[in-house]
Amino acid sequence: MASITFVLKDKNADKSLVVMAVRYGKSNRVNYSTKEKINPLYWLQSEKRAKRTDKFEGYSAFNNRLKDYEIRTEKVLREIQNNGYTLNNKLIKKELDIEFSRSKSKIHNLVEFCTQKVALIPFKGQRRKPQSLRPYHQLAALLVEYNKLYKAGIEFVDIDMDFYKQFLKFLSEQKGFTLKTIGKHIKTLKAAMRLASDENLHKNTIYEHKNFEPPTETVDNIYLTDAELQQIYETDLTGSDQNLSWTRDLFLIQANTGLRYSDLHKISNDAIKDRLLTIRTEKTDVEVIIPLNAIVLQIMAKYGKELPAPYANPVMNRHLKEIGKLAQINDPIIMRKTLRGERKTIKLKKYELITTHTARRSFASNMYKIGVPTLSIMAITGHRTEKAFLTYIKISKKEHAEMMRTVLLQNYSPLKMAK
Repeated sequence: MASITFVLKDKNADKSLVVMAVRYGKSNRVNYSTKEKINPLYWLQSEKRAKRTDKFEGYSAFNNRLKDYEIRTEKVLREIQNNGYTLNNKLIKKELDIEFSRSKSKIHNLVEFCTQKVALIPFKGQRRKPQSLRPYHQLAALLVEYNKLYKAGIEFVDIDMDFYKQFLKFLSEQKGFTLKTIGKHIKTLKAAMRLASDENLHKNTIYEHKNFEPPTETVDNIYLTDAELQQIYETDLTGSDQNLSWTRDLFLIQANTGLRYSDLHKISNDAIKDRLLTIRTEKTDVEVIIPLNAIVLQIMAKYGKELPAPYANPVMNRHLKEIGKLAQINDPIIMRKTLRGERKTIKLKKYELITTHTARRSFASNMYKIGVPTLSIMAITGHRTEKAFLTYIKISKKEHAEMMRTVLLQNYSPLKMAK
């Protein structure tokens, strides 16, 4: 366990800087400035705090600030270890700089802002999580490539309508992105520009123009029906790589709970009581309570207290396509998407489109089909509006008609023929 104490940098100075000493391991130590200063006469060495004396009227607030440093540093150290990293001086200082919003470098352009500054800007009073920073890092990499290819500026003042049109062309023709992917990057760019404006780094407002908008298109995402999930559940993977069995089980848990891939590591028997799973989601930091069906409980019993650690997302996606093929999820799917400015039609087999996120979409769609109230499903999936939720689920027109027919047959009796 790490220990945190406070020491004076110069006991002979009129006002000495207070340094936070973080000790970890057997003999490792990193010093971090608190930027607090105090007259050594008012420093109580035995408690590593300011003396309680009338001669130093601000001693209580001073000690509270040191306590805040201690609490927040303990949290940083805990997060580093929980994320699987080994404590070292460089990493600790980097994470403390993020926690206490200290940036040593001057931000000159959008790339520097995305890679250096965004992480230092709190979101809803909390440190930004790694997954929320990923879109900004992806945008920065694209801007570097764009700048190298076109010799164009990426200063804040350069983000104008000409940039917008050229950057769209780059994303479409050079990178070959779909319209939906392009829209995501433009959305991130606009968010970065707003954050930079809030930090008083520029006064450019062109990115807020109505024509500077993320392009959109409807994407034909898939979901798996209950029958198809049952096919996967019953597929004999004997003789296959053990990895496929693990991936299949984790995918089925997602498809029956609606949890994201990032929350799989949080599932354990300790979080289950009376067939209800209670966890705080990684992305939204919201507590959700999910009823568990027999399939989830059976899989949990198979592994004991904790599930196997999920493989990296790309690896699981590769496994899932192989599993879907073995389970004969072969329905033809017609995909329509815009590539390099042209609307293209692609025919695939359904298993070729299965990813970890298909599980979550399947949960929402299947719950909706059997009549679970929309708000109850949204309480688990985290959708904030019914409009967003109804866009997310993928129920075909035929399925909607079948759902209505079932309701009609259950609730309406035949009428007598009018004479």
